[in-house]
Amino acid sequence: MGGCSSSDPEATHAGACGPGSCTLESLCTKRKCGGMDARYGADGCQRLGCTETGDCGLSERCILQFGPSMDSCEMKADGSCECLNSLDGGLFGRCIPEAEILGETCFVPTDCASLNQQVEVLELALGSTRGDLELSTRECLSRIYAKQQELSCPHTARACDGAFPCLLEELCNTEGCGGATSRLDANGCPRTLCEESADCGSNQVCFVPSLVEPTCFPTGIEGCSSDSPGSCNCFETADCSAAGLCIEPGEVPTEACVVGSDCAALDLQAESLGHSLVSAKSDLKLRLEQCADRVRQEQQALSCP
Repeated sequence: MGGCSSSDPEATHAGACGPGSCTLESLCTKRKCGGMDARYGADGCQRLGCTETGDCGLSERCILQFGPSMDSCEMKADGSCECLNSLDGGLFGRCIPEAEILGETCFVPTDCASLNQQVEVLELALGSTRGDLELSTRECLSRIYAKQQELSCPHTARACDGAFPCLLEELCNTEGCGGATSRLDANGCPRTLCEESADCGSNQVCFVPSLVEPTCFPTGIEGCSSDSPGSCNCFETADCSAAGLCIEPGEVPTEACVVGSDCAALDLQAESLGHSLVSAKSDLKLRLEQCADRVRQEQQALSCP
């Protein structure tokens, strides 16, 4: 809270923002008043917190400011201004007059350590933003992620080139990336589903994981997020896809069909292969049929029920 100065002693005592608030002159010796990075306006009043511009007044915009979560100033009996603030620090939305927003609102450092710190505070602030402020915060993060890659900062590669709010290293440690059987490629992006290799990109082949292990994978990945430091989890559809995955030729296993070692594994593999055969075409269908025949032969050899 703060107040405006005046030649009228009673008005000066009252302060600009109500009884007990500091005069403008005394407040502005303690805190910066006015400007896009100031918590207090040019009138000495503390600016309104916001999560999006819709929370602000006319000709104001919600932007992120760095500072403590709590700050207050009041006039003492001797007419001095006393200010107290919390000891934490972070980015918080504040309503700032458009006329005071001059220049860039997204700060992109030029060294890896500062970039990492900026990512931490922006990702933390993201949870308390909406609408236009959320959009601008995400855009700022994308610029910082790109700068980290430009400088080759260690352990900063983003999952799926920034499509998911996780580090690639964290996502792959949790979910697995690349190889013949992962739902995610080496960049942490969901792989394209296919019924034949013609559905895939150039120099890719259509592959069904159940050709080499008794397993299935979800049809869709609805997003991935980091709920705790060092981890990233994906939200998957609760189904078992009949499709194949588009993978790189170098990821195709040397052995085209690896059959299970016991009846339980063979039964699951036979079910998965049969599920995929319903929609498979051309080259993929042929490989599935050949592997299904080998699975049946092994079931017979083990006298599986």
